[in-house]
Amino acid sequence: MKEVKTVAAGPRKSFIVGLKFVFSSRNILLISLAGFSSVWCQIGFGSIANAYMVDTLGVTKMEAGRVMMIYGLIGIFMAALAGYASDKNPTKKQMMIIVCHVIMIALFLAFGRMGTLTACLVVACGIGLVMAFANPIYSIVIAENAGPEWAATAGGTGNCIFQIGALLSPMAIGIAKDATGGYAATWWILAAGALVGVIVTFFVTNAPSLQAKK
Repeated sequence: MKEVKTVAAGPRKSFIVGLKFVFSSRNILLISLAGFSSVWCQIGFGSIANAYMVDTLGVTKMEAGRVMMIYGLIGIFMAALAGYASDKNPTKKQMMIIVCHVIMIALFLAFGRMGTLTACLVVACGIGLVMAFANPIYSIVIAENAGPEWAATAGGTGNCIFQIGALLSPMAIGIAKDATGGYAATWWILAAGALVGVIVTFFVTNAPSLQAKK
């Protein structure tokens, strides 16, 4: 009978050790906050834009819903483009995120000034495109900074932080709408969320593996 050789298993990585690694990484935490700000904007915009068009422009719910449907669909291929751009420019991902967030700030403030359904559609499409482009880059940056050992744990933890934005944004926007009786403050809340992403991403440095490519 042949002897079966076994390879001794390495030490098991505990979940707590993984969390300690993630929360001790400045880059991972900062880019997770940028992802939080993006989801804040994405869910917040989706929760208020439809009502704004119906109440302010006097359009039907079906017409407003059509705008939001196009907003949701238009960025469907942007994730692939963002991945390609990240591969071609591996040290420029932070700048891509910052540019997307700056554009979002301008478009959120512009959306609240639009007086026609067509204008709202154009601006909403712009928002959908830049959001969809930025979305995968947060996770790419997290994985690069975590390395192969903790990439999955860091990615999952980062996504947990992202989703907190989905919980808080509609509530903040609803409170602002009820307190002011109008929509003006909601666009500033969305713009402020995007601005947070600009600020935190500015302090994210390239992962050690990319330092030599600068």
